[in-house]
Amino acid sequence: MRGQGTKSKSTKGNESGPMQVVILAAGRGHRLGRLAERYSKPMLPIMGEPMIGRILRTFSMLASPEVIVVGSPGDDALGAYLSSLDGKGPAIRLLHQKEPLGTANALQVAADYVGDLFLVSACDHMVEADELRRFAEAAMEMDNCDALLSIMRMDRNLIQESAAVSLDDQGEVRQVVEKPKPDEAASRLAALPLYAFRRSILEHMGALDPSPRGEYEIPAGIQRMIDGGGRVRAFMWNTRMTVNTVAEYLDVHLRLLRRSGPWVSAEAIIGREVIFQAPVGVEIEARLGDGSQIGPMAYVCRRARIGAGAQIVRSVVMPNAEVRPGARIVDQVVLESAG
Repeated sequence: MRGQGTKSKSTKGNESGPMQVVILAAGRGHRLGRLAERYSKPMLPIMGEPMIGRILRTFSMLASPEVIVVGSPGDDALGAYLSSLDGKGPAIRLLHQKEPLGTANALQVAADYVGDLFLVSACDHMVEADELRRFAEAAMEMDNCDALLSIMRMDRNLIQESAAVSLDDQGEVRQVVEKPKPDEAASRLAALPLYAFRRSILEHMGALDPSPRGEYEIPAGIQRMIDGGGRVRAFMWNTRMTVNTVAEYLDVHLRLLRRSGPWVSAEAIIGREVIFQAPVGVEIEARLGDGSQIGPMAYVCRRARIGAGAQIVRSVVMPNAEVRPGARIVDQVVLESAG
């Protein structure tokens, strides 16, 4: 794994080859509550794998010469995990955002290491490989355009956690408003945290004023570029898997369970007369007590302990957590103990 210091050779330009990828992984994840106290956002486990691992695996299909990860300087677990991936995919360069000053500030950290065209994704936004491929192809073809912005139709109440997007008659982005109130959103189109940028965006990101929260955000940089005559195209997505809250964390697990089907590790410790109702997932060294019921829609992480007769439905039991005997757990993420 590369560190901060030596510039990548790909800063000379990459129009004729694979694009670089920048993953923003320094977010604090306040809305994840107690999950954020135990895990940094990129290291939050998703079905047995750190969230950033899933994202890196998906982006590896682009054959990028280098993936740049911008993390928090105190996230030792992230550094150790990325080091463990050496030689298993594209080169990874870990940079650090010294202070949590927003996504535009995090992108500026990577300014010396990116070429003319590059992709940027938040570490909490998971995408399907086929849609990512289409997005990358559209980015490579964006002649006379400065950026490609991912958008999706959403309920107005959800847009307030993202950015509202307005398009002109030609389908180009006219306005991007960060976290509007539901009644102030100009449309039901919301920006998703996946972008393709020309290097020219960095000038605008570096010239921003802080938001009322004291942060510098990518949507504001995009709007500044539009106001200065830049052209931004929109790319419509059909699905969204973003993890900003505990409810979204649970929802992502349930959606992935539906796709993957049932599986139980051969190294799980299973008691007598345990009932499985698919889809379920049970990791290595999980202990399932006699007569417990796992599922439907349940995921039990490694070394979790499920008491005798307990029921786990539409829930995730985190590593080392315990569900007491006879408890019924529904629509929950169990971090320590329940029941």
